[in-house]
Amino acid sequence: MRCKKVLFHLSAYADHELSGNLSREIEDHLQDCGGCRIAFEQIQQVDGFLSALDALPVPLEFADRVMSEARKRILPVAEKKSFLAWDRFSLQLLLELSMPVRLAACTAVLLAFFLGMTMSREISLSGSRQAAASREAGMEGFEWFSPAPPESLEHTYMILASSFDVGGNPR
Repeated sequence: MRCKKVLFHLSAYADHELSGNLSREIEDHLQDCGGCRIAFEQIQQVDGFLSALDALPVPLEFADRVMSEARKRILPVAEKKSFLAWDRFSLQLLLELSMPVRLAACTAVLLAFFLGMTMSREISLSGSRQAAASREAGMEGFEWFSPAPPESLEHTYMILASSFDVGGNPR
């Protein structure tokens, strides 16, 4: 078991809130790992300090007031459906993947990034040529529509757009 996972569950382990299997795994890890054992001892010290404190008396009606206020604030909560279902996907799983799988994922992301940059550069260069042609025709801002087929709606729109100036006045 890794230290990160042990440290995550250490407080629950100190409070005896874990299942038997997980508790035994943490016990085995604590015998071998000095750093986690020190963290566990610190948690036990804090627990000892807190248990030594005297508890302040709580008014009798306190619980009733808290519960009535909680009932007032409860709103009907609709079940949230996530588009990508991230709420069911634990990011902890990604951290537990092997190093070759992590490297492959990083390589895929970087490859997609550089491919996207290359493609956007090509689009940008072809767009600048179209922009120069549309400036000559007096149609600033419509360069993406210029390669439209003659019978298309875009072509009709371009004809209409070129017949008006920037202020919307007919030419």
